[in-house]
Amino acid sequence: MANLRQDPRTENWLLQFRYQSGSKFTKSTGTKDRRKAEDKRREVEQTIQLLRDGLITIPETADVAEWIFTRGRSSSKRAPEPPKVSTISHVADAWLHIRELEATAGQISASSYASDFARIKKFKEFCKHAPATELGQMLVEYRQACLRRLAAGAAGQTIKHELRTVKAMTTWAWDSAHIDTLPRCLRGYAKIQLPQPDPRAFTQEEVQRLCENASGRTKLFILLAINCGYTQSDISSLTHDMIQWDVGIIDRSRSKTKQPQVHKLWPSTLRLLREHVTDGSGSDLCFVGQKGNPLLHEFIRENGKPYRVDSIRLAFDRTKKVCKLQDGRGFKTLRKTGATEIEKANQERPWVSSLYLGHSEKSAKKHYTPQFYDVLHQETDKLGKLFEVFE
Repeated sequence: MANLRQDPRTENWLLQFRYQSGSKFTKSTGTKDRRKAEDKRREVEQTIQLLRDGLITIPETADVAEWIFTRGRSSSKRAPEPPKVSTISHVADAWLHIRELEATAGQISASSYASDFARIKKFKEFCKHAPATELGQMLVEYRQACLRRLAAGAAGQTIKHELRTVKAMTTWAWDSAHIDTLPRCLRGYAKIQLPQPDPRAFTQEEVQRLCENASGRTKLFILLAINCGYTQSDISSLTHDMIQWDVGIIDRSRSKTKQPQVHKLWPSTLRLLREHVTDGSGSDLCFVGQKGNPLLHEFIRENGKPYRVDSIRLAFDRTKKVCKLQDGRGFKTLRKTGATEIEKANQERPWVSSLYLGHSEKSAKKHYTPQFYDVLHQETDKLGKLFEVFE
């Protein structure tokens, strides 16, 4: 698509790219900074992809290479008009297309793209066929509709995320010249007063009921969630080389924050882990589904729609149903349960719960040393005794 090479005379980075079947074009990025040159390369590749998909077009009077390089912002020859997109839905689709490319290239997670897709779908349905020129007015009306949903009992965090996503799409549309003016309503657009967070932790009795009614592997997942503060992603990505079987330790980086973490397993957790772990012959993963896929996997279908399979959540929900605990508390509430107990016991040491959760805050990073892991292991041992899962 587009490649970089350095000019030996000026040391500036040169960008080479090709469009359709034409000759290769070379443009100077005007910078010696490789990161800035990479940003320009990605922008040109995105422009070429939008042209191929028919989402934008090059004016007939424009210099093709210069137009692609600047996406219509150049004044060479006749200044081309910024590419116009007829409706708000087209603007939204163009942004989602870029987000899909970023997810495919590993720049964002598939779950991030899935969240954006779902939130923007709501906004598109609200706007229907409104022209892009009415985006500012539709933004105002959409926020009012969201506030009415909030007043009717919708979750404030959900509304806040939806408004943030719509705002991000709008600023992208302005930056990429899909709209002529930036709506003035964006300042404070996603400011929503949220209630005090309610961890809604499980009680000791509820955890015991869940363990008693769960299958062996689902019970293991429950214990890993409380013992180690794991999410579905952490469990699904657990590999054999992370486990020190002789001492019952998991030494790994967390899947989301990439922070190092060392957890001491309870005897019951270690026993169930030995029983249900894969043999390692077909996959490095400790757990896989019936078809050999990870228990949590996300991908984007050919039609651009995201798809997510979460076998851990499904198994946990079945267990909750048996226990008649059909409320809004999900699998991640288990780690909140452990964190809540650790926080109650460590009012003067809030970093202990951050260490347990694998947070990346600077205040917690200084405690990522063996001596402080000893403190964490003492606290998780207390959790095991509290929930009566030691054998």
